[in-house]
Order: sequence, then structure tokens, then C-alpha cells
Amino acid sequence: MDDHGAWILAIIFWGLGFHRLVSGVRGLLQSHRAQRWPWAKGEVISVDVVSVPSWNEDGWIEPRVKYRFEVGGTIYVGGRVAWDGRGGSTPKEARAAARPYRTGDSVRVYFDPADPRKSVLLPNATSGQWVEVGLGLLLVAGGWFPIYVGDG
Repeated sequence: MDDHGAWILAIIFWGLGFHRLVSGVRGLLQSHRAQRWPWAKGEVISVDVVSVPSWNEDGWIEPRVKYRFEVGGTIYVGGRVAWDGRGGSTPKEARAAARPYRTGDSVRVYFDPADPRKSVLLPNATSGQWVEVGLGLLLVAGGWFPIYVGDG
């Protein structure tokens, strides 16, 4: 591969890697902040499994859990279970992720005290966020490979 092609390939790897890395770190920071948020008792108002557009033709299947909770006399409706969506690539995986929630169940809702419209049921960092950071680091590091090989 000529130097020009090696640099183009490296830039593509770096771009994809930095995108994944920033996205993963942003999710981890959001999880870290949310763990310090206050919580309110909420109620699940609906549970569904839906298909959402994705990069592959099959889409992404994820559970949709809507809940309501009250803060300072105002009722809010949220829909975020976890920061990574807690989806699945198959309906079976999505149903398994939705299984802990039933309409009418009481749930603990963590909310941003500055903006209670931002809420989540599971504020902890997820394995998906760590995988995204790892993938980003791997792609950034891998971007050096075509340059290294090109110099060899």
C-alpha cells in the first residue's frame, strides 16, 4: 500500500475510533453523574418491544418502558431504562430485557434535579459503554497499523 492509501486508511480508523471513544466516555460520564441523582418512586405505565432503525437491515429490537413519577408536584413521564438502551438484536433478547417491568409496577426513577425530564431507571454504567470505549481505543490504535506497515 502506498503512503497516501495508508494515511487515508489510518484517518478512517482514527475517525471511527474517536467517534466510538467519545460516545462511550460520554455515556460513562452520564452514568457517573446519574448515580448521584436523587430518585423518586415511579410507576410503569407501559412496556413494549419495538424495532428501531439501525445500520443493519434487520434493525435493532429494544424494550420500551414508559414510567411516570412526581417531583415537586409535577408529574413527569420517562422512557429511559439504561443509558445504552438495553436492547437486543433479537426479539427474544429484547423481551428478556423488558421482563423485569410490568405495567403498574413501582420503580425507582433517578432524575436530574436541574431538569427532571431527564430520568433513568438503571443509572449505572453498562457493559456496552465499556465495550464502546474499548472498541474506540482499539480502532484508534489500529489506525497506526497501516502507517507502520507502509513504512516497513
